[in-house]
Amino acid sequence: MCIIAIKQAGTPVDWSILDACDLNNPDGGGYAFTTESGVIIRKGFFHLDEMQAQLESEAIDTTAKTIMFHFRIATHGKVAPSTCHPFPISSDVGELTQTDFLASSVVAHNGIIPNMPDDRKLSDTMLFIRDFMAPLKDKILDEAVINLIGLSARSKLAIMTEDDKLILIGDFIDTYDGWLFSNTSYKPYYSSKSKGSTSTFLDDQWKGYLDALDLDAGYEDTLAYCDACSTEFETKDLADIPDKLGDANWMMCPRCEADFSESTRAGDLDEVWDDIKMHEEIKNG
Repeated sequence: MCIIAIKQAGTPVDWSILDACDLNNPDGGGYAFTTESGVIIRKGFFHLDEMQAQLESEAIDTTAKTIMFHFRIATHGKVAPSTCHPFPISSDVGELTQTDFLASSVVAHNGIIPNMPDDRKLSDTMLFIRDFMAPLKDKILDEAVINLIGLSARSKLAIMTEDDKLILIGDFIDTYDGWLFSNTSYKPYYSSKSKGSTSTFLDDQWKGYLDALDLDAGYEDTLAYCDACSTEFETKDLADIPDKLGDANWMMCPRCEADFSESTRAGDLDEVWDDIKMHEEIKNG
């Protein structure tokens, strides 16, 4: 369910890493970094080369800066520049939907937040920020409040503040080479969702993945990324490509495939999300 990728200060931007993030999470990207004036948000990128061009045009040393990237897989809300992350921590919907914005603090989210109302325009993240995070104001940086946010969201979040603080909620992967990730979709997995990507950074390996419409002998050892439970699995464990979930077009591991109902695989997206939320709650205890 999306990925947060944080390039730490002193580490060069590695576009091959961000290419994999984009391929596995192709519903829009964005980034944020601090300046003397506040935290700058740029988002609404659906082509990685556009993100790269914008970042390289910024009047900053991109190696010296900590930069928070986010790549989205849509679960709630429409696929649009306005629903891309990161977001300012604000109760103003107009500010939440801005694609270029200067804020005092910003947040990116990975997961599905339970018990949020359905909204065709606003994602669960936007609703959670507007209704729960923004009213906390300065208290949002208190350790006890951060813990409560984590318990409420049942997700992973990264908060960046104008005084250059970076607060991580949930377990992040530290690759010890200057990057932090909210899940493993920074790796070159084959995900059925990736086949719709318009990335211009495809190498020969990825071209092979994207051209594969079934799991023939050449792909038996491919690692896949389960878009339902965020775990990796080997494609040899599948008899064939899983049925697509309506427009969601997700790859599921054998466990999730077994757990989900026949009506889910038939494309009833309301039941898809009920099943996914239930599965996530069981998985997270």
